[in-house]
Amino acid sequence: MKARQVGLIHSASLISSLTLLSRVLGFLRDMAIAYALGAGYKADVFFVAFRIPNLFRRLYAEGSLSLPYMPEMGKSYALGDDVKLSGLANNLGGFAAFFYLGLTLLGVVAAPLFVSLLAPGFVGSGAKWHLTVKLTRWLFPYVFCIGVAGFVMARLNTHEHFAAPAAAPSLLNLSMLALLGLGGHFKLAPEWSLTWGVLLGGFLQVAFQFHWARPLVLRWSLVRWWRSPEVSAVLRLLVPTMLGAAVYHLNIFIATLFASFLSVGSISFLYYAERLVQFPLGLFGGAISTSVLPRFTRQTALEDWEAFRRQLVEALELVWFLTIPAAAGLWAIRVPLVRLLFERGEFNRMSTLMTADALGYFALGLWAVAGSRVLVGAWYALDRAYVTVWIGVGALTINVLLSIFLVSSLGHSGLALAISVAAIANLLGLFILLGKHLGSIEARRLLLSGTRCLIAAIIMAAVIQALSWFTYAGGALQGGLLILGLVGWVLAGVLIYLGAALLLGVPEGVRRAWESRKQR
Repeated sequence: MKARQVGLIHSASLISSLTLLSRVLGFLRDMAIAYALGAGYKADVFFVAFRIPNLFRRLYAEGSLSLPYMPEMGKSYALGDDVKLSGLANNLGGFAAFFYLGLTLLGVVAAPLFVSLLAPGFVGSGAKWHLTVKLTRWLFPYVFCIGVAGFVMARLNTHEHFAAPAAAPSLLNLSMLALLGLGGHFKLAPEWSLTWGVLLGGFLQVAFQFHWARPLVLRWSLVRWWRSPEVSAVLRLLVPTMLGAAVYHLNIFIATLFASFLSVGSISFLYYAERLVQFPLGLFGGAISTSVLPRFTRQTALEDWEAFRRQLVEALELVWFLTIPAAAGLWAIRVPLVRLLFERGEFNRMSTLMTADALGYFALGLWAVAGSRVLVGAWYALDRAYVTVWIGVGALTINVLLSIFLVSSLGHSGLALAISVAAIANLLGLFILLGKHLGSIEARRLLLSGTRCLIAAIIMAAVIQALSWFTYAGGALQGGLLILGLVGWVLAGVLIYLGAALLLGVPEGVRRAWESRKQR
């Protein structure tokens, strides 16, 4: 076996560092969007049109688009068969290009249907409907770019090369910022400037990663990929990937559908709030699930089930150790955080409060979404992708029913709460069935470590909530003082959480991951 044994903390830290850069640029991008579009009519239009390409972007950034290819390529890599791996990469690359090209053409032609399904409240709205359809058609080519980038990402991650895929999303944010600035200079409408920025960013993401992937193959050539048995295996996984790995994002689609019937700005409030949740989700959950996936595929190929179970438990402990306090922190400082990032230009005080309400409910399910990504990767490595589909369908059903029940009383915030409850249900379903499949995955240990993290996070959130209440005083802090206040609250929260965690007991998986990092 020639696979490099890279520590989980090391690889996750590398991905997190580059993801942090992307997230910071993403916040700058969203701040610029909030300034230019606010939470009004054109903002709702752009976010609806961007929703489908954005789904693929997030699937790519979280590694989900690489899931169908990883088991096949991971087996060849684990066994050291370079010739087979090269031929396999050619076959799967040809299939990926053909599939996503067809999907893009379908999206351009059927854009009115997609808009009708995603935002039925826009139907019959005249100019609002037509503008949404136009933007959707222009944004769909991004799907082709990000689909091909997902395959190249799988090729790189198979070799445990995580840097280029983790850095690539920053190019999209830079492109959107640059084109938005140029559009303002040349008096181009902001929604169109952002559209051109998305297309440019998609092209750059593919080109950047392809540069790093070229040395990893013996040759690039046109092949009759449709005759490859590995392509048939990927086809069996492709639809389950889109359904099973994207449950959370499909729930966001459902929320957008319901929000299209609510007051103007509801779609935008959900978008901005969910963007803030994506920060710790990508920084911790996405980084760990991406770095652990090659390990799962390698352990499955070698039938090392003891190592598989141990890796799964340690990954879940590490994810929850990081995301549970992140969720508590977002809840504690949600109002000043939204105000600092977005309240300027067209984004007013009421927009801040509405976005903060949604953020609080989204944060409740953060730990479950992050944990589900690790579990989905485990199911794919076991070649049991269909399990994630059935559990995902159940979670989607719960989301729809709760949305119908909660939207009348809580509005757009009820939609965020429904998504969090559905995410917890999805996690429990994946976990229970995986425990039955593997025989045992130390559920008691995970429950104990998760409870300790939760208690430490509650202590931290209570203290930070009190500090922010006394110092923020309903909006007294502004500008530089607000920045200093947020930085102080975050630093105090980190210290309080770590102190409480040390007193209660750091999870074993976190200790082992840290020790392996020090040994490295």
